[in-house]
Amino acid sequence: MTEIKKIEFNEQPALIEYEGAQVRINFDVETGTAVSNNGAEGGEQEPRTIYLAYVVRMDNPLNEERVKEAVMAAGFPEFKADEVAALVMKSVMEGYGNESGILAYAKKAVIARISQYDISDAVNNFTFDAIDMWLDRELRQTLRQRFNDEKEEGLNETNLVYGELVITLPIDLAIGLIKDLERYARQCYDQTARHKAAVLALDNVADVLAYDFTQGYPTQLDFVGEE
Repeated sequence: MTEIKKIEFNEQPALIEYEGAQVRINFDVETGTAVSNNGAEGGEQEPRTIYLAYVVRMDNPLNEERVKEAVMAAGFPEFKADEVAALVMKSVMEGYGNESGILAYAKKAVIARISQYDISDAVNNFTFDAIDMWLDRELRQTLRQRFNDEKEEGLNETNLVYGELVITLPIDLAIGLIKDLERYARQCYDQTARHKAAVLALDNVADVLAYDFTQGYPTQLDFVGEE
């Protein structure tokens, strides 16, 4: 997938900016530093503050679904689009002074962030002999059945294929690896559900936006193959 690059601004852009019949959505704004000179050849270079943001343009009118579609069309994943759309609608609600709407969209934005974190490498990752890996639920189920079948057939070893890697390991170690991964995945699923429930229970926008959803996840697993 083509890398999506941020656009540089000299002034901090607002989340929503109108450009005639179009709306420019600026999100994930971060501050940086650039160097410029005073215009004279060989002049002294001076640092200046710049702002970097992802930019998506769309036609009016603004609504949640249309913002989400525009963000996804720009190449961003669905959960990110959910977050941006919720933040845009939160800003719209702020313009109307709609307190209940502000709170509702703040919660939607943070829950979308939780969903993004849940599928990120911060959660979906383990190491095998120092190699970062992940096996999704469907693949774990397939491998569990295969490894159990191979054990019943009397095999002592099996292969775990991951990308270009072909890892040969004892059958009992393979079965144990999948079992431990399933337990880890269940614990992560439960923690994600707890975070979402906690956010929904909050009644203050500041508390919602400040909620730390990275806490409480189990330590990532580190497997070592037999020498």
